Formats: sequence, structure tokens, C-alpha cells
Amino acid sequence: MKVWAKQGFTIVEILIVTVVVAILATLTVVAYMNAQTQAQDVRVRDAADKVTDAIQLFASKTGRLPRGGSGSSTAIGAATECANGAEGWAAIGTYTCTVEDTLVASGYLPAGFMAKLPQNPTYPTATYNQSLMLYSMGTDKAMVFYSQQSPTAADTGSFNAEMTRCGLNPAGAVAQRDTYGMRGGICFQYK
Repeated sequence: MKVWAKQGFTIVEILIVTVVVAILATLTVVAYMNAQTQAQDVRVRDAADKVTDAIQLFASKTGRLPRGGSGSSTAIGAATECANGAEGWAAIGTYTCTVEDTLVASGYLPAGFMAKLPQNPTYPTATYNQSLMLYSMGTDKAMVFYSQQSPTAADTGSFNAEMTRCGLNPAGAVAQRDTYGMRGGICFQYK
């Protein structure tokens, strides 16, 4: 009579397979999270390009930056531009009247444009989107600042070059970067 030997996996073999599967799962999750972060950074950077284009179109017709932002005191209502305000956060809701309000009312941006952007990681629970800021840099230049979750060395180098082009010293204190979490920017001439 033949005795059949029990066949199966030893506990060591099972543990090795489990560890290998866990390592592969961890690597997959990390790669996925990095890809998502990069995609969100690209969305914010692309939005900053679109906002810069909209501001330049507005300025080509008016000869100045759009009103709105810090210091605004009157909601836009039926007008096509804020009555006052100068700079700061660009998104609707952050001030009484914002640059986004003006650009939407003037037809340069679609409604709800900035609300769809990923939130600034410095203000993850803010009620309104704080991914973009606009600041005047003298009589004919301005800068759109934007947040980034995980800027690359190339992003940082580009941001430093843009700040220098707009007259800021990247080695010094820059409130938009140091206080408000902006990690990218586009310097442009509007006159």
C-alpha cells in the first residue's frame, strides 16, 4: 500500500510570498500617490497660465490689471469689474470682490474656474480655493503666484527666475512664498 505524502506550502514559503506581495503593494501605492500629486501640480500650473492669459487680455483692453482682491469693498453685482481692490488671493469668495469675479464677469474666464483647482496645501481646510494669487510688481509688471504640493528642483529654479524677473529677491523674505505657500509663479508685463 502506498502512503501519499502531504503536499503543501511551508510556513516560511507563505511568509516570503506575503512579504513580497506587501512590498509590491506598498510600491504601487507610493507610485500612485506621487502620480496624483504631480497631476494636481500640473493642473494648478496650467490654471495659472490661463489666469495670466486672461489678465493680459483684460489689460490689453484697459491698460491696467483687473480690480479685485484685498481692499475690495463692493460686490461685483451686474458690473463687469470690481469697483476697487488690488491684489491677493484670486479666487471668488476670498474677498468681497476678487480678480476671478472681474475676469468671469468680463468673459475672460468661465464661472467656477478656480473652485475646481486642488487646494493649497498650506491651507487644506480653507473655505475658498487659495491656490492662486495676483500681485502688482511695479507700474508695468505683475506676478501670478500658484501653490504646488511637491515642486521639483526645476520648478523651484523656474520660480526663483520668475521672482528675479519681477524684481523680487528669492534669497530674501517673500511673503507669497514664505507665508502663503506659493511655490510657483509667472511674471508678466501687462503694459
